[in-house]
Amino acid sequence: MSQIGKSGSVAKRKSGSKDVQPSKKPKSDVSLTPATTKTPLRSAKIAASGIPTPKETLKAKVSLKPATSAAVKQESVLPRTVSAKATIVKQPVTVSSSLSGNWLQLQKALGKKPTLAKKQTDAVTSAQDEGKVKREFKKLPLPISEDRSVTKYVALDCEMVGVENGESMLGRVCIVNSYGNVVYDKYVLPQEEVLDYRTRWSGIQKHHLTPDNAVAFKQVQTEVAEIIKDRIVVGHALHNDFKVLFLSHPWNMIRDTAKYRPLMRKRNKPHALKNLVRMHLGAQIQGGEHEPDEDARAALLLYKMFKKDWEQSLRSKKVGHRRSTTAEQKGN
Repeated sequence: MSQIGKSGSVAKRKSGSKDVQPSKKPKSDVSLTPATTKTPLRSAKIAASGIPTPKETLKAKVSLKPATSAAVKQESVLPRTVSAKATIVKQPVTVSSSLSGNWLQLQKALGKKPTLAKKQTDAVTSAQDEGKVKREFKKLPLPISEDRSVTKYVALDCEMVGVENGESMLGRVCIVNSYGNVVYDKYVLPQEEVLDYRTRWSGIQKHHLTPDNAVAFKQVQTEVAEIIKDRIVVGHALHNDFKVLFLSHPWNMIRDTAKYRPLMRKRNKPHALKNLVRMHLGAQIQGGEHEPDEDARAALLLYKMFKKDWEQSLRSKKVGHRRSTTAEQKGN
């Protein structure tokens, strides 16, 4: 009995062991993180304070992900709308021409000029242009005397015509005295075939250089040499005149408005005679064909305007020239 009981108990234990095996717990969908338990009173306080709960914060973070992708799509559209607005802002702002004095003073202090409407600006520009066109320079003063004698100061001007190889040949000579009166004016018979009369500048035409209206070059050369002998010759770019006359003149007896420093441009470049007359005499010459008597008179008036300083500078040059000559003679 004892064995049977033992075996029976063993059997029962074995069978019981099979029946009594611990059952596996079913998987649950609930996360293992412990949930925060909140009392109704605490949740009410949190809701009243407006502080988001952890669940609300998590939902907010999850909801931001699709929003960011939508924002990226929206950013691709934004530049077009912004550029359209920028074009509207960039339109010029017009200011009325009737500005108050305070506004003008403010603009002047800031270094800015008030912009006018396009029509007003065009009107102002056209008015200025009309003013420039209507502006008239006075004519050169007339001779102050009827005296036609050959004075100590004479002004010379020559007109040239074009010959072969682009060379210049004497066509007309004019000399005026210190009063501005003409003392010599003659056309010169050509020694070569004239290819260009340069009428636009010289005023010389073919009929001027015929035996009926002109004289031989040798005669003109001799007469001019007699007139300028021992006299001070005034003119503009006189080296060109003496070149076509085949004459020379002492440097201290020449007053050339193209070579006087105060009348020259920068880097010792000469001004045109008509520009000098405009700047210093306020007169207009050479509007069309050149008149040699007018050009000679203009050079003479310029010389008289600067005569005092001009002569003073020449006196200092003479002193320096004498000293250098004396030193050379002593050295020899």
